[in-house]
Amino acid sequence: MSDPAFLSLRERFFRWLDGRHAGRILFFPDITDWYKARRTPPGEPQPYEPGQIIYDDDPFHRQNHDMPAPYRDWTLLDFYRNFGCGCPIHLYEWRDNLPDGYRRTVQRDGRLEITEIATPPGTVRQIRTQAADGSYCITEHFAKSIQDLDILLWAARHTVLQIQPGRIRKALAALGDFGVIDIPVGRSPFGTFIHDAMGLFNGLYALHDEPRAVERFLDGLREPFLETIRAAAETEARVVIISDHADDYLIPPPLYAKYCVPVYQEACAILHPAGQIVSTHVDGNLRGLLPLFQRTGIDLLDGCTPAPMSNYDVRELSQALAGRLFAYCGIPSALFMGNWSESEILGFAERIEQESRGRMILNVGDILSPEGQIEAVIRVGEWARE
Repeated sequence: MSDPAFLSLRERFFRWLDGRHAGRILFFPDITDWYKARRTPPGEPQPYEPGQIIYDDDPFHRQNHDMPAPYRDWTLLDFYRNFGCGCPIHLYEWRDNLPDGYRRTVQRDGRLEITEIATPPGTVRQIRTQAADGSYCITEHFAKSIQDLDILLWAARHTVLQIQPGRIRKALAALGDFGVIDIPVGRSPFGTFIHDAMGLFNGLYALHDEPRAVERFLDGLREPFLETIRAAAETEARVVIISDHADDYLIPPPLYAKYCVPVYQEACAILHPAGQIVSTHVDGNLRGLLPLFQRTGIDLLDGCTPAPMSNYDVRELSQALAGRLFAYCGIPSALFMGNWSESEILGFAERIEQESRGRMILNVGDILSPEGQIEAVIRVGEWARE
């Protein structure tokens, strides 16, 4: 048996999820938003998504908005190399989605990003508005009516997916033995409906007023979603993530049980025989969803952040983890904003480790904000290696 002291962070990560944990809890913080903010002046669009890899040869690293002097010449990956923390990466670019018989255009107008999907049945439009920190939020959803759902479904059925294995190999090589990639397969049908198609309030009204039409849309999205799952199963990526951003508010537990759990089970039935770990991104308040996660077949909850930033504590999360279910559990990012002492932050880390039972991987919940203190993250990393 290998001595854990001589295993790489990547090797320890997969052993941990196999139930063979040893030594101190693993620490895999996502600092991408903080890093991008140090390289990008306020108000400028962020060129990368949260958790996205930025390769060492990218010119972006030469931008210098307000990077602290000791780290001015460091790339994103240098932080992980030099401080010995695990690096979690979402490899969004593992596939290309190519329109077949329709047109998808993206235009920018000031602080607006306008996406238009033009199909034979009709055209729909989404608007995202840029926030002060450079990120975007949806301010106009694609579907303004039930009829617009048919247009989105037509586009989903006429999109060709192309795997890019070279991009996966490039990311694996760049991360070496200190990082882990997952490949995002997008949202489940219900996640797509709530987040992208209609939005929370209009979506819930539509589900109440026109349940058959909404469920016809969800049933229609099932096969394109599972097609993406089957494509992911053919890759050499070890972790596949479903990006539903579920919480008690966005996807209430009864709807999660009815519309998400069965699809997750189908996805796991495809990915588990391929030897892959299935993850899902969750956000915010989870107390109502915690009892349901066991039913999904999911292996790893991504993004768990306990109180004071949500409605559940570390022990409640720990009690929900059993069987094959593990979780990233974050020290709440609010603690890294400069108002909490080092001893308070490390005390929170110790509490997570004590409650973990070997089923949690420590991170910053769920990402270090642009205003976060990188020195505090470095100190947690030192603690985790002691």
